[in-house]
Amino acid sequence: SAYKSNPTRQKQLKQVSILTGVAYWTSGVQLFSGLFVAPLITIFLRTINMSVKEISNLLGFPNTSFFGKYVRDRLGCTPLEYRRQQKER
Repeated sequence: SAYKSNPTRQKQLKQVSILTGVAYWTSGVQLFSGLFVAPLITIFLRTINMSVKEISNLLGFPNTSFFGKYVRDRLGCTPLEYRRQQKER
């Protein structure tokens, strides 16, 4: 698995697990499914110093474009707009 062979990704998954209190599997992608995805996206965009592309990859989205559409459909704005709005608060 790409997650097993990538120490940086493993470190990020451990940090995410600590921040969210959600256990993770070495495959990474299996962790983020169903009801967890939307709340995790908002947490990641607000608190984790990762690019939108990195967050998209970490959550197992097929590409950044699909991730952006998913976020727009649920939050009413792009991931970068959401991040900007949260910083202005």
